[in-house]
This record gives sequence, structure tokens and C-alpha cells, in this order.
Amino acid sequence: MTISIGDVLRSDGTEFDFSYRAPLVGEEFADLDTVGEADVELKLSAVDGCVRVRGKLKVTVRLVCDVCLEPYEQVMVLPFDEEFLPEPDKLDPDEIYTYANYRLSPDKMLRDLILLNWPMRCRCSEECAAPING
Repeated sequence: MTISIGDVLRSDGTEFDFSYRAPLVGEEFADLDTVGEADVELKLSAVDGCVRVRGKLKVTVRLVCDVCLEPYEQVMVLPFDEEFLPEPDKLDPDEIYTYANYRLSPDKMLRDLILLNWPMRCRCSEECAAPING
């Protein structure tokens, strides 16, 4: 998803609401097992060329239980508050979020958000018990 931010950049300090519902597809999400569509709510504002992106991501991911090894789905609701800078020549684009040509793509940020909040231990339920070997 790419968002036109021309109005945001021309209106320093003014907040713009933007939301969308779409599947998380493409190269950024190829290794994530998401289910259905994600809900993305964004609040965009700019000061001196820096675009602040706040909001919330709601996405369902498919996991495998560490105990019973059965697949299950889990809803993740993840708040975020990040800054995007004009694409710089000297900084590593893997270290910061950037925009170019009055267009911003939140995909890398959303991927990072999901990965940073991915459960370390996956358990399909509190009652899940390991299968009995017989």
C-alpha cells in the first residue's frame, strides 16, 4: 500500500486520518503467515519534512502451538508511533523508515511491528497439554 502524503507535508502540524483494510501481501510479508485482511488505522502529521505515523494494526496470524504442534490463529492488535524521513543519501534505508516523491509505504513498518511482537512461545490455549506418547 502506498499513501500520497503531499497534503500532509504542506500542512505542518495538521493531523490526517487514513485507514484501510487489505490483505498483507507482497515481498515484505512473504514469510509471514497472515490470515484474511488486516485493519490499519493511521494518523499522519508532518513537521519540517518529517512525517509522524501513529495508529493501530489489527491482523490475524497463523501460528503453530509449541505444545501440541497444532496450527491455530491469533489476532494481534498492535499500536505504533513512528517517523518517516525523506529518503536520505547518507543513511541506511534499513535503519530508518523513509518516503520519496510525496509517497509513503507503511509496509516495512507493519512487517517490523508484527515481527517485533511475534510470540516467543506459541500456545493454542491455556488448557493445551502435550500429547501422551503411547
